[in-house]
Amino acid sequence: MLKEYLPILPVRCHIGGVAKAPPQELLDTLRKGVTMRNRLSHAGGASPSTEDVENILEAVRDLLWLTDYYSGVPWAFGHISDVTRAQLS
Repeated sequence: MLKEYLPILPVRCHIGGVAKAPPQELLDTLRKGVTMRNRLSHAGGASPSTEDVENILEAVRDLLWLTDYYSGVPWAFGHISDVTRAQLS
């Protein structure tokens, strides 16, 4: 949904004149987090590693900063990680 609908929503701040979808790498990390959460809560799977949890939380943070930016908070773009900002540019 983020990839399909975020770029067509009306936004107050733009990247290169448009609202870009989150980078595929960020979406993949978020999808991995959802899958891990479902496996853990529904099937009692093994706990994720600290590194996995940190990567997922960083992806969530970047997504939240991006949505803040699109909603009209220009300084939020500076809080997005360097990697994600580079992928958006």
